[in-house]
Amino acid sequence: MSTADLASAAGVSDPTVVRFARSLGLNGVSELKLRLAADVARGPVSAGPLEPGDGIGTVMKKLAVMAVASLSALPDLVDHEAAETAAQMLATARSAIIVGFGASLVDAMDLSQRLLGVTASVVETDMFHMIQRLYLCTPEDVLVVFSHSGSLLDLLEVMETADKTGVRTVAFAPPGSRIARRSTCSIGLDLPDDTDLANPSLTRITTAMLIESVVTAIEMQNPEKAARRCELAQTALAGRRAQGRSRSRRSDNALEEWPGKACSPEGDGRRSAPS
Repeated sequence: MSTADLASAAGVSDPTVVRFARSLGLNGVSELKLRLAADVARGPVSAGPLEPGDGIGTVMKKLAVMAVASLSALPDLVDHEAAETAAQMLATARSAIIVGFGASLVDAMDLSQRLLGVTASVVETDMFHMIQRLYLCTPEDVLVVFSHSGSLLDLLEVMETADKTGVRTVAFAPPGSRIARRSTCSIGLDLPDDTDLANPSLTRITTAMLIESVVTAIEMQNPEKAARRCELAQTALAGRRAQGRSRSRRSDNALEEWPGKACSPEGDGRRSAPS
């Protein structure tokens, strides 16, 4: 609903709606909508909460229902304009330096994998190395940071270095967080950052879908080019997978020609595979 429609439905003026949102400590009506959508996403689900003694079948069912609810709410949790900006920055970047610590490292590696063929990327986990790398970057590069809390001091230090070198920053962090405010463009989810059962998994699943949406949107801007990149990636792996007995025979022949071959301990003439 627009602010005017919401005001009309509530029987108040437009400024009253804005003042109400700000009285809650929010930036405006848009952030109010995002917070409400987030509450819906993590609200009660029909399968019920996880309980002590739940068997694997029950746990699987409850987690599946929770995941579906979170994914269904995703379009309402994200600022679409910010997502478009982030996609454009990644699509036109010379390279992407991706940073994530702890649980966010999984998200960083996921984005790097999906960007294969879109833009060159590297996942950094060492503070000293990533700061050195940023000093070698230019404004054509992009720093991508992942943070479930949005307040990690190490990430803020990395972003400060990026500011000094003119590197733009895309943040996957909660709206309104310190990391989100410090970034050039912030695209994130207002999901709980705690260790309650299932919350870390649901956050990871929803973030993975957000990453998939951003990169797929980039690819859909030029489907033919994306298809070509996919073809090249598949060509690079051609012959790297086992193809039944024919591949096994090729492997045996390669092993016979391997210069470091050695006889097995049994002394029966068999060759041991290279470590």
